[in-house]
Amino acid sequence: MTEEKRRHGNSSAFIWGIILIFAGVVLLLQTFNILPWSLWGTLWRFWPAIIIIIGLVILLRHTNAWLVSLLTVAILGGCLGIAIWQHGVGDIPRNITTQNYELPIDNLQSAEVNINFDAGKLIIGNISSGETNLVEAKTEIKNSIPSLTTDYDQLGTKGSLYLKSINQQNWPDSGITWKVNISEVIPIDLTIDAAASTIKLYLDNLNLSSIYIDIDASSCELNLPTPDGMLNTVVKANAATVNITIPEEVAARIQATSNVATLHISSRFFKNGDYYVTDNYDIATDRIELTINTSVGTVSIK
Repeated sequence: MTEEKRRHGNSSAFIWGIILIFAGVVLLLQTFNILPWSLWGTLWRFWPAIIIIIGLVILLRHTNAWLVSLLTVAILGGCLGIAIWQHGVGDIPRNITTQNYELPIDNLQSAEVNINFDAGKLIIGNISSGETNLVEAKTEIKNSIPSLTTDYDQLGTKGSLYLKSINQQNWPDSGITWKVNISEVIPIDLTIDAAASTIKLYLDNLNLSSIYIDIDASSCELNLPTPDGMLNTVVKANAATVNITIPEEVAARIQATSNVATLHISSRFFKNGDYYVTDNYDIATDRIELTINTSVGTVSIK
């Protein structure tokens, strides 16, 4: 191998190593809630910096690899600093557009509610039993960009509602916030698919038949309800921080699979084979079956 090829190979290895370390540091800071997960919505706009770095490797291939590495660190660090600044500035309310959506219960006896949400803040709560709506949603977004599309279908006395965020090509500047309240009157199958978001799920008072949550690069706070019968709950999380609260009086069984992730489970759940269970699980009528699959992140259950 010639000296020139050896130097070029060393430079390339240094650069890709630095890029991987940079991404890992950002993910680590987000895991510890030092940086928000929604920062990726701003950071991805700096992708041309990768082209600049590759150009530097080509131009400076005859020089010391450490010089190229130092320039790479400076460029990535500058991009991160600007992204953090822009993300903070983006949190200042300006040109806020609101959308409101309501769906009445009518003759429904059960329903499915499916939420697909990216890059923003999602808050879910309950509608009091005296109200007549299945769902009440309010969205806030900057720059007058619509953020919500809906699709509803009803078969007999069961309804299926889909709420989905749109115009996602604009999400770095959009500042989306959704506040979705769901009826506590009828049984609900709740599905949430979200990425690069801050998610707060206050499900304490809802009448839920099942819960399925799939999140990527997000932080999630999940308060589970006291179920009527068996409540099956599935949480899939990748590069995310998840905090789950199970009511103290509720029997529960937890099955957790983690890959390069940190798992914290309260001492009130004892290990029984592949599960963590409460003392009263086997005799309880109302109980929670919780399945967790997580990769690169932190899950805490109490």
